Amino acid sequence: MTKHQSKDEWIAEILEAARVEIDENGYSEFSMEAIVRRTGFSKGGIYRFFKNKSEVGLQLFTESYNAQLDFDVNECVGWRLPMQETIFKLFIRYRLSEEGAKRMDRIWIRLLPEVLNDARFCDERARLLSEIKDKIGALCIVIAERDNIRIPADFHVKLSESFELSAALMEGFSVQTALGSGSAIEHQGILVRAFIDKLVQDIFIS
Repeated sequence: MTKHQSKDEWIAEILEAARVEIDENGYSEFSMEAIVRRTGFSKGGIYRFFKNKSEVGLQLFTESYNAQLDFDVNECVGWRLPMQETIFKLFIRYRLSEEGAKRMDRIWIRLLPEVLNDARFCDERARLLSEIKDKIGALCIVIAERDNIRIPADFHVKLSESFELSAALMEGFSVQTALGSGSAIEHQGILVRAFIDKLVQDIFIS
């Protein structure tokens, strides 16, 4: 750990070392000592930021969902695209780097057993999915108002029902990609486009 590095740079280096270690050897073999070996940081230096390997894993788990939250509603509205195309563009932007997406998916699936064994992972997943749903919902409302599309009274109910399917679809893609047995990103895009078209139709037209 060098003195000229900022706190954020230290944390970023620790997390990158953890990503490499988990990607190569799995989470069960992952340890704080592995970060020491890969970074040259002292063990005490690492413990300044993370109390244990579970905290590191939870941060990486959170990042895999935050990638889908990383958009500005006003910027997306400024694209001046129809609702379906706007949501699809968000998906493509998130998956655009196929190698990056594959790596994130591999790490996510290695951390997934913790969702079953650690309530913090389960609670964090639920919180993040709720945030993604709410942000997508806010985007849909702004676009609907811009384009004079009637917003149904049961919009939030329909959105919640549809989002459960959407989350299952996206997490399913992640599993397939991580295992190397799923569709290529391009083909996933075709399936997602069809799903988004139906989702928007079911919520705003039916």
